Amino acid sequence: MLINHTTMELCARIVYCGAPGTKVLPTFGNIHQRLDPAMRSPIQTGWAGARHVTSLEFAPANLGKIRGYSLRLLLVGFESTDEEGAPCDLSGFRDVDAVVLVVRRATPAPYLSDAVHQLKGSLEQIGYDFTIFPLVVQLEDGADPNLVTQLIPAPTAPMIAADPVTGEGIFEALKAVTRATLVALKAGQLVEPAESGQPAS
Repeated sequence: MLINHTTMELCARIVYCGAPGTKVLPTFGNIHQRLDPAMRSPIQTGWAGARHVTSLEFAPANLGKIRGYSLRLLLVGFESTDEEGAPCDLSGFRDVDAVVLVVRRATPAPYLSDAVHQLKGSLEQIGYDFTIFPLVVQLEDGADPNLVTQLIPAPTAPMIAADPVTGEGIFEALKAVTRATLVALKAGQLVEPAESGQPAS
C-alpha cells in the first residue's frame, strides 16, 4: 500500500495473474473502456524479464474516504507464454494488496496447480496469510470452479464467471476484489501505508 500525503490518496495495487498462456490484456481493455476517461490513466504495457506486464491506474467512484484519504487502484497484470515467466510468482513485487487469479478452461490442471503454489508461496514470503489474503478468482471460458476449490485453501474467495471478449463479469470481479481490499485494509490485514512514494513496511 502506498500513500500520497500531497494528494491525500491511498494507492492499492491489485495484481491479475494466471497460469502460463493466460491473457489479462483483454480484461484490462474492458475495464479501461468502461471507466470515466477523466479518472483513469492510459493502459501501459512492457516487459519485465520473461513476463509481459500491463498496468492501469484509476480512482474508483463513490467509495468515500479511508482515514481521510481517497483510494486509487493500480491494476497490474502479469502474462507469460511459458513456465519460465512464472506469472503468479510475486516474490519480487512487494507492494501487492490483492490478487485476481484468472483461470481459463483450457489451462491444464498441472499448470494451474503450479500457478496457485507460486502465488501462495510468494505471498507468504512477502508476509501475508494466503488463507485471508484478498483474492478473487475470475473464471473464463467456462472454467470449472471445482478444480480451483481443490487448489485454493481459501474457500471464501469469490469465484466469478467472466468473458473477456464481451466484458461480462469483468467489472463484477473488479468490484469484488475492491471490496475485499477495503475489508482487509480496515481490518488491518494489509501492511500499513508508507510515506509518499515509498513501499509499505
